Amino acid sequence: MSITTSSSEFEKNLEPMLEIFLHDTPCCIALENVVRILPLMALQPIPKSPAHIKGMFSLSGESVCVIDLVEYSGLSHNKPYSIDTEVILCSYKSRLCGLIASQLGNMSQVQSDDVQMADDFKEANPLFHGVVETEKGLSLLLDLEFILSFCKMLDKKALKNTPAELLSKAKSEIL
Repeated sequence: MSITTSSSEFEKNLEPMLEIFLHDTPCCIALENVVRILPLMALQPIPKSPAHIKGMFSLSGESVCVIDLVEYSGLSHNKPYSIDTEVILCSYKSRLCGLIASQLGNMSQVQSDDVQMADDFKEANPLFHGVVETEKGLSLLLDLEFILSFCKMLDKKALKNTPAELLSKAKSEIL
């Protein structure tokens, strides 16, 4: 007995992804979670936040935390931010977050039901949900739920203070 699947059945499970790179490491984000690509803007710092939290900005009255994925993954940048640095605005369960990567890639199709090593990443590196096969090879799938839960925690801390209070705190820590 052989089992066959039609190509249309196979295509139903394909999910579009945005490829990004953390240095040479290919990663991807489900395209349904990418709202838009923005140029890097002036960010309001969040005092006492980890180094990979670059700050936040306001988008239509909602605070958006910006995370540098390269630094968060333990790597260092091989070049400083520039006018060409882009922020990937992502949404997951009605939460927004900005992500900075080394480089944006192309769109790719992956089998949405074929995430590999999910249990291994859950314990070892929650930044990633697992590994998926793209047209160009293996790619790490970002875990937006984990990333955005971290942003939500920071937003709650930051929202306890007005922007002027945050700025005042940041200046007093420098002086």
